[in-house]
Amino acid sequence: MSENAQEQKKLSLQEIASLSLAERHKILEPFMAATGEDFLNDPELTEFSVLDGEDWETENDNIIHVEEPESTRSHDAFLNGYAAEDEGLYDD
Repeated sequence: MSENAQEQKKLSLQEIASLSLAERHKILEPFMAATGEDFLNDPELTEFSVLDGEDWETENDNIIHVEEPESTRSHDAFLNGYAAEDEGLYDD
């Protein structure tokens, strides 16, 4: 049995959680591929993971999508009507 697997058996989940990320990764790495395979191949786990994610709120859930209007009013006439000599005209 590998040293990581032996170490993992000695530690509780709380103890593993208190370790640094690198240490946790070393302990849990041997189990990650198998866990992924389980979720891909076990119908009960696959169904659970799909159903469990249906009610998750994502960062995009609260975004209101506004459609672009068919035509946007152009302000070119206003912008093109400005002349340098108008500078300061409306200063109080």
